[in-house]
Amino acid sequence: MPEKVLVEISEGEKKSIEPESEIFENSGKGNICFLPKHYNDYSKYIEKFQVRDDDVWVISYIKAGTTWTQEMSWLIGNDLDYEGANVILPTRFPYFEFDTTFSKQGGKSNGENRPPTSMEMVHRMPTASPRYIKTHLPFHLLPTQIQTGVKEPKIIYCARNPKDVCVSFYHHRVLTEGYDATLDEFVDEFISTLTTSRYAPYWTHVKEFWDRKDQSNILFISFEEMKQNLRSVIQKCAKFLNKTIDETEMQKLLNHLSFESMKVNPYVNYDEITDLLTKSRGSERKTHFMRKGQVGSWKEELSPESIDKLNNWINQNKIPGLWD
Repeated sequence: MPEKVLVEISEGEKKSIEPESEIFENSGKGNICFLPKHYNDYSKYIEKFQVRDDDVWVISYIKAGTTWTQEMSWLIGNDLDYEGANVILPTRFPYFEFDTTFSKQGGKSNGENRPPTSMEMVHRMPTASPRYIKTHLPFHLLPTQIQTGVKEPKIIYCARNPKDVCVSFYHHRVLTEGYDATLDEFVDEFISTLTTSRYAPYWTHVKEFWDRKDQSNILFISFEEMKQNLRSVIQKCAKFLNKTIDETEMQKLLNHLSFESMKVNPYVNYDEITDLLTKSRGSERKTHFMRKGQVGSWKEELSPESIDKLNNWINQNKIPGLWD
């Protein structure tokens, strides 16, 4: 049985967590963020990562509209280069800390044959700017240059209602990890103080960016806002990135970014990657990376008991002004 790990719940208070298949522990200073233990193999590199002022970072809690926001911001920032968008999104817009959350290899090896980590690959991206970078890290784990304001890259943060995030995250884990607990069991894990869900806790993650939403280099948007009025969000994003879009271009971009289009777009739907994951486990695909893309679909899946638990948790933690 894996050894229990002490995690800091609040300053001076620690509790132990007995994981099932993976050891998770607290990361960061003061605030909590649950990440795999091997995150610590990379944390110093992330802290010291050299940021550029003209970088564009898309940040969100996991399963909160990240891919949608990435495709929108990449196309706007690249003057609607649809031909250039015919390259898979992870190449155009890499997942910064991927190796810290999924790979156990590479962090401790300095051999010449060691493949570059996901963070090193971002560092080695072509010198042409801007770089487009995706991360799910909370603010307090971003590179120090961002936290201190020494560098001020463009940051687009996308938030999503926690009930929809919870359900989407559950299906994501089923797809990518072979997670075999029930949705009700996952709800308990999602809202727990002690959890093995990457990037938890949810509320701290969102609040850190909500509290900074008025900074000139941060654009705070929501999944719900994109679903209700995508045109308006595109206009906000274009203004933020110092771009303009005429009506003809707008119609084409709206069509490209529709859920129906994104779901069948092989450059953004991750079907090829998730096919490999399910085949490597010898299991049958039960869902897709892009499932429904709806607001409020949790109503179709959550049990009354889980809804009550989530409602109580939300009432205890809700952020004034967000989803009021």
